[in-house]
Amino acid sequence: MSNSNPPIRDYAVKVVLRTVPVGPPLAKDGDFREGIQLLEERVLFVRARDGQQAVQLAEELVSASSHVNPYGQTVETESTGICDAYELSCRLALEVGVELFSATRVLPLSMTDDQLADVFLGPEEEEDGQRR
Repeated sequence: MSNSNPPIRDYAVKVVLRTVPVGPPLAKDGDFREGIQLLEERVLFVRARDGQQAVQLAEELVSASSHVNPYGQTVETESTGICDAYELSCRLALEVGVELFSATRVLPLSMTDDQLADVFLGPEEEEDGQRR
């Protein structure tokens, strides 16, 4: 009997996380900045049958979290839903969930998710709506 499932492959999956303070600060000093968000571009190693499953697995690996900052605000981190999967051309001896890359950017809180997707994935193509 043949197995109709595609083989498990190695993927690097980019997920973009948003960290924002919630509520007013208890106090402000010279370092306090309003109207900003921290965006983290994180690339994780996963094994999956296709790119869609790879994205789903990576999204499950990044969990929402929160903490209180020095200004008394709750700071929440969660996925933006902006993701992209890259099938690797070779098999790697890595544990699933290993972080391969991370970079952060401070951007205006007023940026929409579509604008953020343009920053992290590139602008949409005109003809078919697919990103490069």
